[in-house]
Amino acid sequence: MSALTLPFQVDLKHVHLTDEQFYQLCMSNPGLNLERDDLPTLQEKMQEYLDSGVQLGWLFNPQDQQVEIYRAGQANEILALPTLLSAEAILPGFELTVEQFTAE
Repeated sequence: MSALTLPFQVDLKHVHLTDEQFYQLCMSNPGLNLERDDLPTLQEKMQEYLDSGVQLGWLFNPQDQQVEIYRAGQANEILALPTLLSAEAILPGFELTVEQFTAE
């Protein structure tokens, strides 16, 4: 199996999704797990994903302007925004720039 290399950055600075758009994003990307819920529920789910073999997870926390990074076999890492996320060995070369979360 060869690695997928995506040599670009995605900037979510101005991405605003309606519930319908979010649903369509989830449906058109079955390899990604995208969810909306309260923070404690999402944190529990992230641990369940790691326990079931997921290697890397990003939990976006707009209330605190942070991203929580979950890696198999490691302590969780919390990064304040703005930040640059890397998909590391999962998707080599994929980076995601997150400037800030806004509410509208």
